[in-house]
Amino acid sequence: MDSLTKVLLIALVLSLIVLLTLRLYNTFVLNRVVVHEINSADSNISSGKIESIIAKFKTYLRAEELNISYGENENYLRVNQMLNKKHKTIAIPKWIMPSVGYELDYILASIWFNTKLFQKDSEIKKFQLIIKWIPLLLHLVYYITIVISFLLYFLNKEEIVQSTGSKFLIFIFEKPVFELIAVTSFLAIVIVIFASNNLKMRLEEKYEMEIIQFVKNECESYKKDISAARIYSKEFGKIDFKIFKFNAKTSNLKFVGPFTLL
Repeated sequence: MDSLTKVLLIALVLSLIVLLTLRLYNTFVLNRVVVHEINSADSNISSGKIESIIAKFKTYLRAEELNISYGENENYLRVNQMLNKKHKTIAIPKWIMPSVGYELDYILASIWFNTKLFQKDSEIKKFQLIIKWIPLLLHLVYYITIVISFLLYFLNKEEIVQSTGSKFLIFIFEKPVFELIAVTSFLAIVIVIFASNNLKMRLEEKYEMEIIQFVKNECESYKKDISAARIYSKEFGKIDFKIFKFNAKTSNLKFVGPFTLL
């Protein structure tokens, strides 16, 4: 079994390299993304107008009980990290963008997603499970089992078994249990990364369908800008796009739609 263990440990090292390479690749791809400016009559939008739109959108979503703050910090948060259910707050970081349409789309999408999450919308809860909690669990299992695997490999097995006489330890040392769990977790992580991207279009369509009446009634002068931002967001097909964030300020990140998780 020792040769099998060595093969699995090599596989685990390679899996770490794959995840590192994937994140590095995403970082380079993001650096090459060009965020085109949307031609608009308004080059910017006032804070007062934004606050008015937010207040009306809360009423539209029947979310008056939620407290929404925008621009109080500049540290990037993924759209599914903004909600504090206990305090009934949605904290949206300020993000300076090249066009009003992008900013409004970002604000509306952030409020919409987290409001639906707070209201326990079944489809949004499913999205949250797939794009946040399942990957978090898989990564936790993956890294813990990798550490245990290498610790067990370098420990003095004979001495420990002789001193304890534990059948459980004998089984653990003889069978590559943790190595197999780590490899399986890695494969599951890769599957989730690529499979979850297929959910993005469903999420985009649900969002558009549920805000279209609000945009028509309350954002008439920005309707074309938001429509252009929507086209841009849907052209970017990744929902899980983790990168190396050397500085987590939003000013250092390019906008690739509200539902792409950097």
